[in-house]
Amino acid sequence: MDTDNKLLESYATIGSERAFRELVERHINLVHSAALRECGGNAALAEDIAQAVFTELARHATQLVRHPAIAGWLYTCVRRMTANVRRAEDRRQRREHEVITMNELLGPDPTDQLWQQVRPVLDDVMHELNPEDRTAVVLRFFEGRSLKEVGAALGLTENAARKRVERSLEKLHDLLSQRGVKSTAATLAAVVAAGAAMAAPSALASTVANGALATAGSSSSAPFTAAKLLDLAKSKIAAAGALVILVAAVAVWHHLRANRADAQQTAQAPAGVPAATIAVAGDSAQNNSAALVPTPTNAAVSSPMALQLVEAETGQALPRAKLHLFYLLEDGRGKVVKAVTDANGKLGVDMPQAPFRALNLFVTADGHVPKVTSWGFGRAMPAEYTMRLERGVTIGGVVVEEAGQPIAGAKVEFDGPGNDMSLPENIQFGPDTPTVTDACGRWSCNLVPRDLEQVSLLVTHADHAETSATIRPDAPEANNSVITMKAGFSVTGAVQDSNGIPVEGAQVREVRMNSEGEHSKTTDASGTFEFKSMKAGELMLAVQAKGFAPAVQTLQVTGTVSALRFQLGPGQLLRGRVTDEEGNPIANAWVETTRRAFDKVKWSTT
Repeated sequence: MDTDNKLLESYATIGSERAFRELVERHINLVHSAALRECGGNAALAEDIAQAVFTELARHATQLVRHPAIAGWLYTCVRRMTANVRRAEDRRQRREHEVITMNELLGPDPTDQLWQQVRPVLDDVMHELNPEDRTAVVLRFFEGRSLKEVGAALGLTENAARKRVERSLEKLHDLLSQRGVKSTAATLAAVVAAGAAMAAPSALASTVANGALATAGSSSSAPFTAAKLLDLAKSKIAAAGALVILVAAVAVWHHLRANRADAQQTAQAPAGVPAATIAVAGDSAQNNSAALVPTPTNAAVSSPMALQLVEAETGQALPRAKLHLFYLLEDGRGKVVKAVTDANGKLGVDMPQAPFRALNLFVTADGHVPKVTSWGFGRAMPAEYTMRLERGVTIGGVVVEEAGQPIAGAKVEFDGPGNDMSLPENIQFGPDTPTVTDACGRWSCNLVPRDLEQVSLLVTHADHAETSATIRPDAPEANNSVITMKAGFSVTGAVQDSNGIPVEGAQVREVRMNSEGEHSKTTDASGTFEFKSMKAGELMLAVQAKGFAPAVQTLQVTGTVSALRFQLGPGQLLRGRVTDEEGNPIANAWVETTRRAFDKVKWSTT
């Protein structure tokens, strides 16, 4: 599946009507739902707003090719276009068959009373968020993107994307609480995900695409002809329904983590790689090329990119720096490459022997602040690139049990400032930055930016509950912090069918806003399961077993939980057929459902 940026690039550079129509179809539910809320449920006015938004997208396609999140831009544009369309409302004639009432469109409330509280104020509070947080919420909950997809779009690791989304959701939760909307963050996530992007009228995508193309074509240099527009007017595009079924020829980036171990390779710097020009990141035209015509993604690049890593303060080369290269291939597969710079701080970054859409490059060097940079999504990959890493400061401490005994083997992960999507490089604690406590429970990290206000830590251990902490690098105790991990609580329960018979082999898993760090158990012959060392707070569990419909429960863990019961009803069989545009069957396709915010159903391949 092509990225938003690639589709927009195809439209901007060669006038691809197919690409633009696919963009409209992909985002029509997001735009139409936001427009409906902005205009108080007036369906006809919402369609006018949607038309205006996509017309703006067509008009400004060239400028937006490099935009990091087209969905976020569209969502923001809705509010601006609403004001314009409202002013023109009196001049528009409304046809009776285009008027759809709010009740008819929405049908049953997504989550009843809470959604009725959230819906009238959702867009107001969304626009109170900063652009970074707003984009994270739009991508994750309004468009139902996986965390891997959010990370790829924002230049983050999956773990960093998880933390970004969680922080953004908390901010949204706080703003809604100030307006009297009371709920937990997890419940809010489910409500917003279910209600924020309802299905648009079936013909709206086609109508909007045709109108936007016609309007943009009349006022720009896009190569459209009357004959092409007539062909467009004849076509019908159905907007996506409430249940979105995504089909790809192979497992997509969403499944990268499961295949990561098999995909990892170590890249070696080829002989004779030319030295990259040393330049200050941010000032170099070479480093920050804003080419409007990126390196083609429909053909593999044969020659390696010459990468040079240097220390920002001295310009000295950084040998043995660790790099994680995350490639998103053209066919949707993910590829992970691990590499190390040579004695001169150089590395020849080989291109995969297959077309690719994007590359996220995470760099870690001992004693220096880690960074990430990305290519693709409209940013061309250069022949040479120099990255300058600033010296870091050290923080550290000890991890102990409640009784004060040190905990060996605890994993400590770090999170710092959010990314500025307008910059070519950002500070990012990537895959090589976590550390593990020694036999005395001690840990240290010398990668911290000296001007960072605070560092967020996530500490995990098999025998203790997950623990979060923050450290101020300039605090006197920054190198002697004490993090206490609690033993956690046991959560036990049973899974039964509708007749009370135990279900053996059911999968019971913790559901988070991401798949990372989740616990999973399988029921035994008596249908029982047990989770150990669970932290206090809200816990959502999803249960699935062959032949049964999935079930989900949310509970508050304040102590040991026992006698939790899941009763599974019979599942319904859904069959389908995957074909290409000409109706030819596609074998080995991957089919999955996306229930926004939580993917709880597993599908088989055909």
